Amino acid sequence: GEASELERVILTVDMLSANATQDGDGGGLPALIDGKGGTYYHSRWQDPVVSEAHYVQIKLNKPLQGLRFEYDARQTGINNGGDVTIATIYGSTNGEYFESMGTEEFNLPTSNGGHATAKNNVNGKQAYNYIRFTPTLAVTKIHWIILSQAAHGGICPKYTFTE
Repeated sequence: GEASELERVILTVDMLSANATQDGDGGGLPALIDGKGGTYYHSRWQDPVVSEAHYVQIKLNKPLQGLRFEYDARQTGINNGGDVTIATIYGSTNGEYFESMGTEEFNLPTSNGGHATAKNNVNGKQAYNYIRFTPTLAVTKIHWIILSQAAHGGICPKYTFTE
C-alpha cells in the first residue's frame, strides 16, 4: 500500500531493544524518540564487537503485516557516509523466531540530518508482534548502526548507519 494507507505507530522506549548497544556513544535507545535531532543511538563498534548483524527491535502494541521505515540521517555524520541504503525487515509473532518480511531500499538524504524515505513498503506473510530493522548496506560501512529520531508513518523509526 501507499504511505497514506499505513497506520501511524507511536514508539515508546519500552517498545525498543537492540542486540548490540554501544555504551557511551550516543544517547542509547531513548535517543530514537526524544525529539532531539542532534541525539542518536549507536550500535557496538568497540570490542567486544557483536558478530551477528546489528538490529533494533520493536515490540508492537498491535500486530502489523505491512510497514515502511524512514529515517533521518545523523546530523554530525561525515558526508552521509553511514546512511542506510538497504535494510532487511524481519517479523516475529513471539519474539524468538523471525522471518524476513522483505527488503527496503531508501532514497537517500542530500545533507547531514536529512530525511531518507523508503522506496517501497514490506509486507509479511502474516501480522507480526515484533519487528527488526537490520541494515544490510550503507553508503560506506555496514558494521554498526547509528539511529536518530523516530519519525512515524507505518513504522518509521529514523535510522542511520555509520562507521
